[in-house]
Amino acid sequence: MRKWVDRYLSEIADANNKVKLIIADVGDFPEFSKRHPEQFINAGVSESNAVGLAAGLASAGYCVYIYGVSSFFLYRAYEQLKYSVSYWHKNITFIGVGFGWKYFNIGIGHFCPDDVLLIQSLPYFEIHTPYNLTQLKELLHHSGLNPRYIRLTANIVREDSNNYLSNSPVLITCYGEMVEACLSVVSSLTKQGYDVGLLPFSSLDKKKIETEIKKHKQSKFIVVEDQCNLGGLYPILRDINTIIITHICLPLLPNQVSTSRIELLKAYNLDEDSITNRIIEAIEHE
Repeated sequence: MRKWVDRYLSEIADANNKVKLIIADVGDFPEFSKRHPEQFINAGVSESNAVGLAAGLASAGYCVYIYGVSSFFLYRAYEQLKYSVSYWHKNITFIGVGFGWKYFNIGIGHFCPDDVLLIQSLPYFEIHTPYNLTQLKELLHHSGLNPRYIRLTANIVREDSNNYLSNSPVLITCYGEMVEACLSVVSSLTKQGYDVGLLPFSSLDKKKIETEIKKHKQSKFIVVEDQCNLGGLYPILRDINTIIITHICLPLLPNQVSTSRIELLKAYNLDEDSITNRIIEAIEHE
């Protein structure tokens, strides 16, 4: 989705010279940097300084976007995020990549199974998980009042993939990166005769989730997410007394498997076959 972020932010900056895009020496934004070089800042390999710079610009009235690797910004710059951004409601949007299992082959420092948990611990931060281009564009064009964290997925779910069978008695609920995989899982389960639907979310706003869940009072839920079980969607659903059949998530463990993306997801039970089999087992034992 990064090329679309480049395009959409360029459009926003065309109409607003207060927009600033900061990177920490990662990511290529050819359109934005060419059209708005004075609004594009490479802070270098220094995430904490980048957050401090962003906070200062936001205090001066700028609309700031930061793009970078989630683990680096969250682990290295957590104090700056908390004390310079979160408590002061700074108008800053953090666009994170490499969360969850995504950068498994680079090293343990890039493994980030708890990014949502860390953001949830920061007051006032919003968490957005767009899985199609319409959601991404609307999100970037409407910055809001609170600091925001956007989990930027690699895969884009087609706009016409909206037949989720969400009136089914059992609903798989997920967000962002896992939506595409769960669509395939629902298709597979349906072919096998199971009445299972999908209820995806594009943000982890508790009030919005609770409102949507109330529309499905007769359903039971299966939670699938690329976030550890200490944070994410699962505790939100648990807090609003949702009936949860099972929870499939990333373990809060170092990455020990790095031969391939497929093998890693199998090891963590997040490949499509593993998700399908675990859901069948959970339904059969319900």
